[in-house]
Amino acid sequence: MNTQKEQILDYMRRNGSITSLEAVACLGIIDMRKRISEIIAEDGIKITKTPETGKNRYGKSCRYIRYSLQGKDSGQAARDNTQ
Repeated sequence: MNTQKEQILDYMRRNGSITSLEAVACLGIIDMRKRISEIIAEDGIKITKTPETGKNRYGKSCRYIRYSLQGKDSGQAARDNTQ
């Protein structure tokens, strides 16, 4: 079975990026920020954190972070998007 870190990395490679909401809805991962911190600190993988604004289910403005892989680690997502 894949660890949560592996699941997050796989998701980002396949989809280009991930948010905390996507981590919960698609992967069942609650503490995404902790897993991202571990990926950066323990695995040395570079991750871009992009602030975004959207609407919550009540139509109110909210802010969140979109995480994506940098450099060589993002290669799989780039290859997948060209096929």
